[in-house]
Amino acid sequence: MLWLLSTGSTSLPLLGGCVLRVDPRAMVSGVGSANAVGFASFRLPIPTLRDLAGASLHTQAAIGDASAPLGVVLSDDLRVEVGW
Repeated sequence: MLWLLSTGSTSLPLLGGCVLRVDPRAMVSGVGSANAVGFASFRLPIPTLRDLAGASLHTQAAIGDASAPLGVVLSDDLRVEVGW
């Protein structure tokens, strides 16, 4: 599983019917794993800086799937707002 995290969002159609929802120009990624029912978690340390309060982050997961045209599928996107 690959986690995608960005400060921006987009709607970029890819081959196989997947849609990339995180902006690749401002994206970082990390590797994780999911259990048998598809639950996964990802820890992201966020510093306690007042300037980050209210910032939005957009995330999406890419998961290997041998039956998909590209061998991978993308999850729905999630927008997270940093609180204080």
